[in-house]
Amino acid sequence: MEKLAHFEAEHTGPYGKIVSFWKRKGDVVEYSVLIPANSTGMIIFPVGKTMSVGGKVVNVKDGLRVTAGSYVYEVR
Repeated sequence: MEKLAHFEAEHTGPYGKIVSFWKRKGDVVEYSVLIPANSTGMIIFPVGKTMSVGGKVVNVKDGLRVTAGSYVYEVR
């Protein structure tokens, strides 16, 4: 069975565009999110996976609340 290679979604919120994008690179999924100014978001990652930013593991047991900005995570 072939796996989906990438996916992108966006939503225009009250303060601008929220973008969520991921792409598969072998066994790793690179997940990017863009949160506009004056906004926060909650990222829920798959259970049982390891998330990292710049090689550092991120603990996201109950989701990850993020403030405005651009973020890239690796999901293994």
